[in-house]
Amino acid sequence: SKEADLAHSRKLRQESEGQQLRRKKMALERSLGVKASGTAYAEHEDGATERAVQSLSEDLRQAMVHLEDLRGDLARKKRQAQERQSLVEERQLRSQQLNEDLTSERKRSDEMQRVLLRLEQGL
Repeated sequence: SKEADLAHSRKLRQESEGQQLRRKKMALERSLGVKASGTAYAEHEDGATERAVQSLSEDLRQAMVHLEDLRGDLARKKRQAQERQSLVEERQLRSQQLNEDLTSERKRSDEMQRVLLRLEQGL
């Protein structure tokens, strides 16, 4: 449960980082769009635009890789939680069976005690 909470927190953080990167990209595109309208800086802006796009692409790729890692962690944690739940259920069934066996053995013991008492009284 705690591990699932941590994985969920990491997922939310990564989604937030992804949103921030998208906002940065949009802001950068807006600023480049304004500057690109000037003809004197057109060649310089093409290089700057290309570098900015490459940088954003790399940031986005890294964020996506990290998000996939988090998704893998979350899937693993869910699988572990399911395995633990099935183990708990198996142990509960075993405990119930052992309790029934104990009750049965106590009844047999009580019966044997009564028989022993009757035999001792008969002697």
